[in-house]
Amino acid sequence: MREAVRQGRTWVVDADIESFFDRLGFDLVLDCLRERISDRKVLKLIRVILEAGVLDGTSLSFPAEGSPQGGPLSPVLANVVLHRLDRTWQQQYHRLGILVRYADDLCVLCPTQERAEAALAALHSILDGLGLKLAPAKTRIVGVADGTDGYDFLGFHHRMVPSRRHPKFRYPACWPSAKATSRARSRIREMTGRNRCHAPTRMLVEDLNQFLRGWRQYFRLGNSSHCFAKLDRYVFERMALLISKRHGRSGRGNGMKHIIMSGDRLGLESLVGNVAYGRTVDAAR
Repeated sequence: MREAVRQGRTWVVDADIESFFDRLGFDLVLDCLRERISDRKVLKLIRVILEAGVLDGTSLSFPAEGSPQGGPLSPVLANVVLHRLDRTWQQQYHRLGILVRYADDLCVLCPTQERAEAALAALHSILDGLGLKLAPAKTRIVGVADGTDGYDFLGFHHRMVPSRRHPKFRYPACWPSAKATSRARSRIREMTGRNRCHAPTRMLVEDLNQFLRGWRQYFRLGNSSHCFAKLDRYVFERMALLISKRHGRSGRGNGMKHIIMSGDRLGLESLVGNVAYGRTVDAAR
């Protein structure tokens, strides 16, 4: 995506498929699978999984379409069905722009606004043939060239930003989206809540580090330094507040003193200093 923007494809169709996993038709999924799978036992097993009931509290229902979410099969089936989208795009519409897709998340990067509008119409047409449609409220065309607007994709916010050395020059950058950051803060707040006041510090640190390592490993591939620094401070403050409460003190001053005196931030993982961008990312690939 970054490379496409660098090449001048600065008009982005930010698309969202409406209720994708709920709208997958059983016959469509099996028809797509038959292109590569001839074993009838495997096909029958997948159909049984698709037709399994959904337990909502005490009510069991049997929907006529849709794939069960949360399991490892759903993203595989998403790729199986939307492979037809990829194939049709490459055969008929690749001149409009570059289609980037991961499971049911997709966008198209185009060189002009006219081509972006044509690409959006093409997406509507292809998905209609698959019994799917785009969500109007979540689908839009974004012009990113001037840096005044951006778009979210797979947890990252993408935007053109000015270079520090040459302010007139802009380059494509990405960092954790506001939604992803908010979820991270909520998770950290949950792990350092009042109900964990009497949990051993070692256990709290282990739980936080497990979350921070995963978050860092995903979002390190971008311009995430500023976001990482803010989240590091938030973790520090939440732990300081929790330790102060444990000692019957108000505020976070006592807890911060305790963390500083530990010498290593109690062993908490640091997000700052772990960003991999540019040549480092290319080398990792």
